[in-house]
Amino acid sequence: MNNVDLSVVIVNYRSWTLLTKCLDSFKEYPPKLNYEIIVVDNDSKDDQFDKFNKKFTDIKMIANSGNYGFSSGCNLGASVACGEYLLFL
Repeated sequence: MNNVDLSVVIVNYRSWTLLTKCLDSFKEYPPKLNYEIIVVDNDSKDDQFDKFNKKFTDIKMIANSGNYGFSSGCNLGASVACGEYLLFL
């Protein structure tokens, strides 16, 4: 049985500082339901993905094989989402 109510999909491209602030806000103000966060990096090629993945171990991190646009990243994130509802942030 799936116990995730909400899947939050965030597509990133070289925005690690803003993404860190966003994820920190989830820790400070968590939703009042079961949720997961999925970050799809659209091939930033800046050597930050592995560092970020080690820092935020509770988040599903996906490295897209190329930068195919925002919708491609959204679809990739949605394909691994477990929640009943999707939020593209």
